[in-house]
Amino acid sequence: QRLTDSWRCIDLLHAAGAASDPVERLKLVVAFAVAGMRQQVSCDKPFNPILGETLQGSFACGCSVFAEQISHHPPVSCWQLLDHNGQFEYFGSSCWSATFAGNSVKGSQTGDSRLRCASDGAVITWSLPSIHISGVLFGDRVVKYHDIIVFSDRQNGLRCELFIDIDAPSKRKGLVNRIIGKARHSRSKAGPDQVVGELVRLVPGAGEVLLDSCSGSWLTELAWDKGVRSVIMPSASHATPAAAQTATAAAGTQQAASVDEDAGSVGCHSIGSFST
Repeated sequence: QRLTDSWRCIDLLHAAGAASDPVERLKLVVAFAVAGMRQQVSCDKPFNPILGETLQGSFACGCSVFAEQISHHPPVSCWQLLDHNGQFEYFGSSCWSATFAGNSVKGSQTGDSRLRCASDGAVITWSLPSIHISGVLFGDRVVKYHDIIVFSDRQNGLRCELFIDIDAPSKRKGLVNRIIGKARHSRSKAGPDQVVGELVRLVPGAGEVLLDSCSGSWLTELAWDKGVRSVIMPSASHATPAAAQTATAAAGTQQAASVDEDAGSVGCHSIGSFST
């Protein structure tokens, strides 16, 4: 059930499923992924489901959820989220591994998330970020992400690389590239919570064509330079016009996706309520 915590902005998936433009659709999927990162960070004890444990439930919007723990060591969970209107199918798997280094822990998530859209059959895939926790034994407890999330839509030749914590060491980007990235994304100040990214079209024989850039923070919002055209949300009460225009993933508008008596304290929407 803890899997559904990061799906609180499920209205963005509904909007992505209804979008006719693949570029606008990918922007909404990126916003959905970033919005869920905040929900994965909590002081709650992590669940360790037993092998074969399953979950079956539904959201108030009508989406059905199916999940199963398919491996215990290493822990692997798989899931499937089905839209009641048949516009999209969200599915994937996640495998957690941890590395301890004295007073810190680095958690890595392997496995891809996939969104299959019924309108054109395209499948958008993206990876899951790693997380670093310091102050495990003593000192202040600090949690941050630092990774590169790659979103890919091969059918439409689209790709988006999202850099989380641009100051963190990276195997793929050197110092010069990180400095260039900071200059290119002037709205994003250096810091462990910042997110910057570029959406490109892959043109055979011509390389990559930049379509748009985004910046923000996984704690507050994600904004695209060119914005996002108006899309039809499930209900006007589920997202503000500003969120529809800029694909802003604000913490205050995220939706509760798990059974929680205190769900109202996070400003959830009715579409996000979850039942088993």
